[in-house]
Amino acid sequence: MPKKQTQVAGNMTVREAGQKGGEARKQELGPEGYAELSQRVRDLAKKGG
Repeated sequence: MPKKQTQVAGNMTVREAGQKGGEARKQELGPEGYAELSQRVRDLAKKGG
């Protein structure tokens, strides 16, 4: 079954909006904060939660 590209406000897909939000968060946190966040996500994934 092919994936649908769901539209959000304007002409941006949900995927594009997520990427834009991720980039904004990355800039907000800076390199150290983003690395810390990434490590916490990896730790949670290892725990299965």
